Amino acid sequence: MLTVLKVRNYQSKNFFKRIFEPKAEAYMRTAEDVTYLEIICKNGKKGLPWQKIEEMLCGEERRVLMPIGITPPSESKIKRFVPDEYNIALFEEMLVQTLNKIKNKGKLYIALCTNEEQQAKRILERIINTANIKVISLFHEKLSDLQAEILENYGAAVPMVGSPGKDEHFNVIFAPEYLPPNIKTERNIVVFSKKANAEGIKIREITGNLPHELEEYYSNEYDKKEFAAAFYELGNSRLESLLSPVYAISLIKSYTPEELAAVIDKYINIPTAE
Repeated sequence: MLTVLKVRNYQSKNFFKRIFEPKAEAYMRTAEDVTYLEIICKNGKKGLPWQKIEEMLCGEERRVLMPIGITPPSESKIKRFVPDEYNIALFEEMLVQTLNKIKNKGKLYIALCTNEEQQAKRILERIINTANIKVISLFHEKLSDLQAEILENYGAAVPMVGSPGKDEHFNVIFAPEYLPPNIKTERNIVVFSKKANAEGIKIREITGNLPHELEEYYSNEYDKKEFAAAFYELGNSRLESLLSPVYAISLIKSYTPEELAAVIDKYINIPTAE
């Protein structure tokens, strides 16, 4: 369950109120398609009542959405929520939106690098008609069922291999978590990857928008991306606007899906380096 921590720095001047006021209070809230636990606590001279907060948590989930700058002590079982699945979902959505806007789809070659079968399946089902695709995975031997399923459902024979060919060229490499060490990257290739060892236009981060449906529940004490990610990952919200990538961020520039598609279209017609 999603848990949201709110911190109040207010301290009553009345001694007895300070003694008897609860250090933390918990409320069940609903925001769009998510029911979540909100814990409101007071920040006193001794800091936040972490033990009390821990006692209020529901179930086994110990990751909590916290205001900017708040970090639990190292000995606490509570962990500050850090986006993970949401970042990958934004990478996937940016890839799909970008490919859908490319004009030269027949000349487009993509390397889909992933060691997760479900991710390969998710992406293939959405981009199968947009490009020539090769799946590169350390566990490619285990993907035969997926390969057969894609062939039966879409009539597409997608190669699934352990490594790329020696001089094989791709226009787009999707490898947010796993970049094969021997894959060829060049200046005129777009690489979706958080890894450092890649040439070309390296997309290292995707930014999204806070959905307008959640704006009334948001306050600026939280990081906007963490707020949206917590509703997606911990609250299991599936608001479509949660996955609306705004910019693909490279080392030197940010691109909308339309701008990135235009760059790829341009590079498709540039001869590759030998």
